[in-house]
Amino acid sequence: MTAESERVADMLMSPPSSIDATAVGADGERGDGQGAPRVELAYEPRYQRFIVKKKSFTQQFSHVYNKRLLALKGAVRQAADKRWGKEGEGGGVKFVDRLVNMREGDEWVVIGTTYKAMKLRPSILNEFREDRGISMAVVAPVGSFTSEDDSLVLEDESGRISISGPGIQSSSLVSGLVIAVKGTVTASGEMLVDDWCPAGIPPPVPLSPSKKPSGFVLLVSGLQVGGRHDPLLVSLLVDFVAGYLGGVEDQEGTSARIGRVIVCGDSVAAPSAELLSGTGPSKRLNAEQQRLVASPMKELDTILALLAAAAPVDVMPGESDPANYTLPQQPLHPCLLRNSSRFGALKVRAAAAGCEDYGRVFLGSSGQPLLDMARYTMPDAEADKDAKPACLRRLEEMLKWRHMAPTAPETLGCYPFVTEDPFVVEECPDFFFAGNQPQFATGILEGADGQKTRMVCVPAFASTGQAALMNLESLECTPLNFSSTVGGGVDANGGGEKTTAPAGDNAYSAMEVEAAAAD
Repeated sequence: MTAESERVADMLMSPPSSIDATAVGADGERGDGQGAPRVELAYEPRYQRFIVKKKSFTQQFSHVYNKRLLALKGAVRQAADKRWGKEGEGGGVKFVDRLVNMREGDEWVVIGTTYKAMKLRPSILNEFREDRGISMAVVAPVGSFTSEDDSLVLEDESGRISISGPGIQSSSLVSGLVIAVKGTVTASGEMLVDDWCPAGIPPPVPLSPSKKPSGFVLLVSGLQVGGRHDPLLVSLLVDFVAGYLGGVEDQEGTSARIGRVIVCGDSVAAPSAELLSGTGPSKRLNAEQQRLVASPMKELDTILALLAAAAPVDVMPGESDPANYTLPQQPLHPCLLRNSSRFGALKVRAAAAGCEDYGRVFLGSSGQPLLDMARYTMPDAEADKDAKPACLRRLEEMLKWRHMAPTAPETLGCYPFVTEDPFVVEECPDFFFAGNQPQFATGILEGADGQKTRMVCVPAFASTGQAALMNLESLECTPLNFSSTVGGGVDANGGGEKTTAPAGDNAYSAMEVEAAAAD
């Protein structure tokens, strides 16, 4: 057994209370008073609204849309007043409270929830027709539900109306948005839209004068433990957080200043369909298959124990993790993390979660809502908009729409809430993130009322080797690039030539972390 293996074994066998998670030692030892002290962040969880305490699936999903409309209608009305002027102030804009009260030929402003009719959207009726061999069955392509025949409908509690026209494009919108539209009702009962507006960026959260944010928060997603990826990358990540890589400057300047690690879902790789198919007529898993299914979770447990011994860790479930399917995915059960759950520094959260670290508000998800939104947008329409990565633009739109999962429950599994829609964003966070995205992307989104939010798309770590380092003081975001290439060493100053880019551009100053050459 190597010295490193003995150190890990001793640490896992020790009671969590005897391990000092606030020291980053240059020699790999903890609690000896010689290492750099780790920054401690005052932490306030804000995920309670995503916890489903009593589950019932007898109610209809219409309650979700009703509560969403009620929660956002006032904010959308204020945004409409700013955009088109208040009713009776010379602009001639007429507001109507309900769709059913609009009259033909007049120009109206009305607020409702969008529904995007897409014939390629998966349907249980199409699946039934396909099973029965009926030729009219429509098979949806993998990835996108959009086509040139898509149309938009606006609905509220009184009815629905088709909307179209030069002021609104169905190719760039999704179902479930609460918006205001301005247009004229035609004789055919359709509304020709001249313009539309969402609620806009929510109001900012004032920063307490007594709190001066400092330190870093590390975001990582898609560890895919147990998958066909290089396991050395995860080891490098753990060693970097613990302060085992680099010199004293690296430890004191970066590793010791990481006050929290947020793992944003997809921590384990999904088992293959062949493995889950079982054996024999009963299709039950034999002992070896059960061991193979459980082994990635055991490996993740060890990794999280090492991380929790070094710094506070928040773990969010993702699509491939052993959690419920419908959003919000509930926290991983502690019995799945027998070793790491013993550490008080490790907290299991819902898949959509928020927290406050020393005055800075974090809000984000494991990425499923963003990936589902991509199915509503035609790739050609996305390419023509701007040079921003598509995932970053969708994340910005999500905050402007004030909703974290607008396509739920239409095409994204969601719990049928009755009393509220917890995905409504009521306050503007300082950091808004989404895990398991196709690429790393970041930018600053600013509002008219002084809002300033750092948007972060966190890529899958297993396939990209990238994590995101958040600076609580400056709102800067630095991508960490981990590589298992032999001979790299550690360069905490950027690993070569640094490029400085304005916030929101696609050039980033990155920190390179490579595996040291083996003797």
